[in-house]
Amino acid sequence: MLAAQAFAPDRDEAWSLAGQLLGQAARRLPVPVSAVLAEPEASALAEVVPGLAGPPPASPSPFTAVGGLDEQTRHAFALQGAVRLVAASARSRCLIVADDLQWADPTSLTLLGLLLRRLDGVSLAAACRPDGNTGADPAEALRLPPHQMTSITLGPLPARVIRGLFGDQLLAEVIIRRAGRTPFTVTEVIAALARQGAITRDGDSKWRLRPGCDAAGAARIVAAGIGQAAGNRLAGLPSRWRDMLGVLAFLGRPAPPPLLAAASGTDLHSALDTLEGLGSAGLASPGPRGWALSHELFRQAVTATMLPGETARFHALLAQALRQCDADPAEAASHLAASGDNEGAAVAYAAAARRELDRICDREALRLAGAGLSLGPAGRTRAGLLEVRGEARRRGGQLTAARTDFTAALDSLDDPASRSRVLAQLAILDARTADAARGGELAALAIAEAGTSPPPWARPSWRARSSTWPRPTCPAPGIGCAGRPCCWTRPATVAAAPACCTGGRWRASSTAGCATPPTSSTAWPTWR
Repeated sequence: MLAAQAFAPDRDEAWSLAGQLLGQAARRLPVPVSAVLAEPEASALAEVVPGLAGPPPASPSPFTAVGGLDEQTRHAFALQGAVRLVAASARSRCLIVADDLQWADPTSLTLLGLLLRRLDGVSLAAACRPDGNTGADPAEALRLPPHQMTSITLGPLPARVIRGLFGDQLLAEVIIRRAGRTPFTVTEVIAALARQGAITRDGDSKWRLRPGCDAAGAARIVAAGIGQAAGNRLAGLPSRWRDMLGVLAFLGRPAPPPLLAAASGTDLHSALDTLEGLGSAGLASPGPRGWALSHELFRQAVTATMLPGETARFHALLAQALRQCDADPAEAASHLAASGDNEGAAVAYAAAARRELDRICDREALRLAGAGLSLGPAGRTRAGLLEVRGEARRRGGQLTAARTDFTAALDSLDDPASRSRVLAQLAILDARTADAARGGELAALAIAEAGTSPPPWARPSWRARSSTWPRPTCPAPGIGCAGRPCCWTRPATVAAAPACCTGGRWRASSTAGCATPPTSSTAWPTWR
């Protein structure tokens, strides 16, 4: 059996849930991971799940390095290696247990679907809470036919079970109506009412209200008990304990002690002492991924008492600690936004989106870029987010939306190198899909924008020729040149230039009388 749990911050980090499962599978192998995976698979999988494949071999094969492969090929090798790893660990049968699947990242859901479709001996038992769903259906992400899946809706405690705890049915009905009928809440409310002396046990060991209490009084007592169920646990705690509870509550996932120490502003020894105390009080507990609160009710009780300024303070401290510990930039971005630092959050979202795009995790990249753009950034940050979203949309076949994003990104850039990169993206998009001529125009403009560092892909395809040509201001509409000179200026030692402006439109040509770029044997012209 392989078991893992997803948490809310995991939604934006690819391979987070899958990494837990693959780590367990690797530890169960009687041989190293490299013995069951082909070298490209092991190397690609080690890129996305660090430490999984172990140290590199002493005499690596030339096929071991996947750096020369494109991102999509590396992503395919990683998924293929993950399936082979689980197959080797599972042998004949394997049950995968996933808790809180509504928070799983899309890449992990893709892997789970692959395992279920390709390996006959693999089964999945998953728990998914509708209140934590972000709009995407995990069942749809698994891409399994409905007849292969069985869903069981787990409701609250049956009313008859709660009634069986009480000799006073008036009290039982009030608790059923007000306490949510979850086991933890019902238990904590009963304990709180007992500590207050509001209820006592009768001769049958069932709970009863104190004498003289009517329905309205019972409702008031239960309401107070619900409010104090977790509050009583927190009352009188030392300030350093409450600070650590705040860190755990706002982080929303298990965390190792060094991260919690950095966020709480204490040294590691003091943080460990505090965590030990919280564990003894039943408020927090350690797990495979670190320390977390013992129950959601404690998180609600901690956050409910926080003023807006305190909430922003905790989020800012967490963002700083996460960056110090080299955590996922997407998680730091969410805390920066919650602390009120929208500019810093947008920059972090841009870095996180680019990271996921480079890993061919396009759905995560789209979500992160959208989150960053929702903060209203400007300039290079906005352009970077739009560029990532445009590339992810292009890969997903949303070509019109991709072109809109690239064009908007171009409008936010003013440095030639960045503009050249985006123009090259537009040129590739147009040349492959709609208008080859316009793609050529954009390619020429991309070369011109590159200044003295033309893109390498542009050099071999041109032939030098001798010509005399003007240096006009580019009037091409819709390209965003802002009236700058757009033609290459030919020095005395250069016999050609890459493009010319003819009839108000850029055109790269070797036959229409336009200047062409130099060969690799000549110097590239300078921008004037």
